Amino acid sequence: MFKEAVELCVYLCKLYDLNENNIICHSEGYKLGISSNHADVMHWFPLHGKDMDKFRSAVQETLNMPAEYFEYKVRLGDTLSKLAARYFTDVSTLARLNNIKDPNRIYIGQILKIPVSSENRIYTVVKGDSLWKIAKKFNTTVAELVRLNGIINAALIYPGQKLRIY
Repeated sequence: MFKEAVELCVYLCKLYDLNENNIICHSEGYKLGISSNHADVMHWFPLHGKDMDKFRSAVQETLNMPAEYFEYKVRLGDTLSKLAARYFTDVSTLARLNNIKDPNRIYIGQILKIPVSSENRIYTVVKGDSLWKIAKKFNTTVAELVRLNGIINAALIYPGQKLRIY
């Protein structure tokens, strides 16, 4: 329910041009003289380690999240700076999106959210490429590349061909 409430508040913030600081519960509203006197979520949140500040933080984080992202599984040799360069974003965005405090500390197998941009949706095939190599590079599958691009024969790709990746 917490996640659904966050999503509802994010929707309303976007609809009415508000931010997380505009969100109050009934008990906070009562103290301001603009709401009825009942505890609302304040009786429930503490039972689950939550409070209104954590709720507002979750709304803020979701509001600041790129509209689209894909998941990437970290491999040996990956760093946030390499991933940022590869996927046309910056280290601070990756760190914020993935709640990473130290950008130098990611681990193999970790699942990272990578923001989708027009630059990382399309890949231009170069000499020596195969769908398998491209799939491995972008942490996807040959089947997904075939599906996204309507490829009939996976062996027939050519340099200069544009492929949709995500």
